[in-house]
Amino acid sequence: MTSDADRILEKLGEMELRLQRLESISPNDEIITEERTEVAGEGELESEQVSRVNDSVVTTKRITMCDYCFGKIDQMSLCKKCGKKLCENCSIDFRNETICLQDLREVHPISRQVFKVILMIGNGITGEHDMNKVSGIPQDEMKGIVDFLRDSGYVTTSFLGGKRLTDLGTEAFYAHSQVLGGKDDMKDLDGRIEEYVSKS
Repeated sequence: MTSDADRILEKLGEMELRLQRLESISPNDEIITEERTEVAGEGELESEQVSRVNDSVVTTKRITMCDYCFGKIDQMSLCKKCGKKLCENCSIDFRNETICLQDLREVHPISRQVFKVILMIGNGITGEHDMNKVSGIPQDEMKGIVDFLRDSGYVTTSFLGGKRLTDLGTEAFYAHSQVLGGKDDMKDLDGRIEEYVSKS
């Protein structure tokens, strides 16, 4: 692995070669300059490169975009697992590291519907009939989701049918809420949960 000093020396060497090439152009030669803008590749950072192409000096600027949503990055983070550049909206704080949604889904494979059920259980709505009433998720689908959550260790069920999030379920809830929490359908569900809980 190259050290920072080696990389700096390498860059200085490249700059010296470029300067030598520019100095070798006679004063009578016309220098054509051109600027190009490109999107930095996945995992690449913003940079500027000067090169000579035929009789032109080309400055190529690479701008940084989110590797996940391709949006503009104001405050960049890097996914600890895959190295993707992430914007503020796509970076997820998970186990004291920043990761992307794709890597989160490898750890916690949770869909929107499953997250809705986790959200309701976390708010004390545990009866499948009540969850169906609040969310509109059909009861047969609800049963499949609850079975998945129980079998995957996200939820425990009591003898009387009560459900409770496990530590794993709580972790999945907090991680996925960073991504899904602000979506319109989730805000709507939050409102219906509040209304249901206030009437109980």
